[in-house]
Amino acid sequence: RSGERAELIDVTSAFSIVGVMGPNSRALLERLTDADPSNASFPFLHSKHISLGHATVRAVRITCASARRSRRAPWRRASSCWMHRAAAKK
Repeated sequence: RSGERAELIDVTSAFSIVGVMGPNSRALLERLTDADPSNASFPFLHSKHISLGHATVRAVRITCASARRSRRAPWRRASSCWMHRAAAKK
């Protein structure tokens, strides 16, 4: 259509994925964020933005069998997410 325009931009290198999986993933998340990881607040196949360390990440619940969660953050913030996770383990 006249006057309309679209643009595609490759943002692949702008994001990273951090997987939090296993039977203790929910307990770990409770130590890392103020977000509520309960089934009622974060049901299967839903996503939401949560704070994780110094980053705001999109959390995606991708399975309910093992309480698996996946976090997607700008790649420059991925290391701070891991450092925050390591500090919580102490």
